[in-house]
Amino acid sequence: MADPADAQLIAPAPTPAPPAEPSWRDTLPDDIRNDASLVSYKDVPALAKAFIHTKAMVGAKSAVPTDKSTPEEVAAFRKALGVPDAPTGYAIKRPDVVLDGGWDTNAEATFLGAMHKLGAPPAIVQAAVDFYGRFERTKMETANAQAAQIAGQLKTEWGPNFDAKVGRANRAILEFGGTELDEALTTPGHPLNAHGRHPLWIKAWAAVGDALVEHGAMTGEGLETLSPDEARSRAAEMRAELTKLPETHPRRAELVDQIIAVTSAAQRRR
Repeated sequence: MADPADAQLIAPAPTPAPPAEPSWRDTLPDDIRNDASLVSYKDVPALAKAFIHTKAMVGAKSAVPTDKSTPEEVAAFRKALGVPDAPTGYAIKRPDVVLDGGWDTNAEATFLGAMHKLGAPPAIVQAAVDFYGRFERTKMETANAQAAQIAGQLKTEWGPNFDAKVGRANRAILEFGGTELDEALTTPGHPLNAHGRHPLWIKAWAAVGDALVEHGAMTGEGLETLSPDEARSRAAEMRAELTKLPETHPRRAELVDQIIAVTSAAQRRR
């Protein structure tokens, strides 16, 4: 007979776990049975409801309006695409290349109004603005490269008188064409802008400037008494000062006149 104390050392037999209830997913093929997107649905009716709801949403977004669509249907479609309620709702990022030369807010408003009328999503509008920025950047870089090439040619031809010659041409343009012609020649995209970089154009207006100087229309004051060495030294100082000034600085016109007069004085006294 077993000792009662020994009975305490014998573990009771475990209670068998109840069999797992079959899942609706057990009837699915092995490759989709354990897909994470199905775990949250407890039964087939729940899955069916979710499917119907998803189809309704997809249908609403993909139903492109026609001439028979109601205003409510058109509004729902535009909202699904993210089209703002008004053209001012487009939060576009303006390209830096355009900001350097100013931004036409009236043109922007017209463009956004047209895009809004067509129902363009924000991403499409921004893509169009980005394309415009790249287009303008390419034009600007091409123009700058052409200007640098032409400047190099004229510097070789005119030597130390390059700044004075160009300044003389600019003064002649302002004298006979006024600010309207000057702005046309310096405004990117204007039909005359490319002509203003042509070497023949620059030489022609420089020749006009030469004629003005010869007839006393553009001369410096108080420089005729300088010796040749003093005149050449003074001209070099003024050219150095001229290169440091921006194109629109009011001092540039005065310097150009003085450089021309000093250079002429130095040549006459050789």
